[in-house]
This record gives sequence, C-alpha cells and structure tokens, in this order.
Amino acid sequence: SSRVGLEAMACSSLHASPTFQPVYSKVGGYKSVVSQWSLVPIRLQNLFSSESTGNQSAFMRQAQFPKDTPQLMKLHQIYSEQRFAGCIIRSETYWNDYVSAELGDTLWVMTTTSSSYHEDDSKNEDSEERIVGWISIRKRGGRYQLREFGADISADERDKETGEAKVTLKKPVNMAFVMKELLSKALSQAGETVEGDEGSAVSLHLPTVVWNEIKRDASILDSCHQIYFDFDGAQVDDDDGWMYVVFDESKEQTNVFDSTMRNEDPVPHLVWPTDSF
Repeated sequence: SSRVGLEAMACSSLHASPTFQPVYSKVGGYKSVVSQWSLVPIRLQNLFSSESTGNQSAFMRQAQFPKDTPQLMKLHQIYSEQRFAGCIIRSETYWNDYVSAELGDTLWVMTTTSSSYHEDDSKNEDSEERIVGWISIRKRGGRYQLREFGADISADERDKETGEAKVTLKKPVNMAFVMKELLSKALSQAGETVEGDEGSAVSLHLPTVVWNEIKRDASILDSCHQIYFDFDGAQVDDDDGWMYVVFDESKEQTNVFDSTMRNEDPVPHLVWPTDSF
C-alpha cells in the first residue's frame, strides 16, 4: 500500500510531460512509474436510464464540508491510501481547506441510511446517513476524466485462498451500480443529455483498477440497470508522467519502485487528479 511504500521515506515526486522527462531523469535522477488508466466509452442512453430504481434507499447529493469530512476521510484511507502507491495521505485540514475548494460543487456523494446498509439494523427515523460512494469528473481534451472516486469497501472482505466474500454485517457495495448512479449525476451536471440519440456516448478516462472493479460487479447488476459501458471499446491509456527520486534507499524500507514493479502482487500506482497540484 502507499503507507508501506511511501510513509517515512525521503523522496521527491513530480509529474512531467514526455518532453521534459529526460531532463528530470538526467539532472535530478528521477525515474518514471506507470499509472494504469483506461479510456472507456459510456453509453448515455443506458447510463441515464432507470436511475436509482434498483435501490430506493440510495440517494445522491453534493458533498458538504466539513460535515462529510470524517466519513470521506476514513473511506478514502481504506479505498485509496491503503491500496495505492503514490496516493496522497489526506489530513482533515487538507479535506476541508484544499479538496473542498478544488472540487467545489462537482463532488457528489452517494448516501444511504444505516438501517438499509446494515442487515441487522431495524429501520427507524434516527438511522445514520452513511456515505457509500463519491465522485468528481472534469472534461479534458474532448473526454471526461475521473478526477476523484471511491466507495465503501470495508464490507468487501474476501478469503485470500478461495476469493470468496466473507460474511459481514454490511452489504458489499456493487461498484458498477455506484459508478452508474454517481456518474449519471456528474455528467448531467456537465450538461450531457441523450436528446433522442440512442447511440450517443462519451469517453471516460479512469484508473484501470477502478475499471476492473466495475467489470467484476457488472454481471450482477439488476436487470433494470442496462450495461452502460462498452467492453469492446475500452482502450489502455496509461500515464507514465509521474516521476520519483528516492533519497533513502534503505533495505528496511519498501520504496515506490520496489512496490509497483515487483513480480508478485505489485501495488498499483495512483495519484488522483484531485491531488495533482
């Protein structure tokens, strides 16, 4: 994870275009790390159909700071900080002062109540509102980029040997469903509509690890939720612009190169565009 790979390690990072990478490599000793991204066509007709019909207890709204900070901070730690090398470790102040200003009203959250989220809770009016997913997108060069995303994966515990989901008090979230509901809100806000064209589509640039989770869960979507992405049209569109130089190469520490390039269980490298200063 990023905490294992980068915490307490003396290093420097930057993002450079292909033109300047050789300069940083020669002058500063920087080396590139590949971030795996995919470019996926999104079918707007299917995306905007049957919004929330598969789960009446799920609601979409814009994020509210500092109210949502404690939940978002904890969920982001589990979804990103503990799983990806290079991921920025965000403090409460960072969420309130930087993320809230950087993303503004483009940050959407998917919420549900604790009574609907926990199988053992009895439904009551005092049930706690829980965030189960969040998203922000931006348009760049004729396509949309997944600027920020995450979901509550704390219930998605799997046996390391069998791969089977473990029994927990929480219902695991379906990534394909969470993305569908949140992305429809984000694209609507961006002005995308179907306008009678059943074949209309847009391209979404997203981390490959997120794309793989969506594909994994797509097969168990409710029948009312049509497949909104194009499997065959997806393309590899990696980013090799992130560069690092490690000042302390102690054998006792696992640096970003070791963790992302090892043969067995390499750690995905990901810096969310939210954090690209």
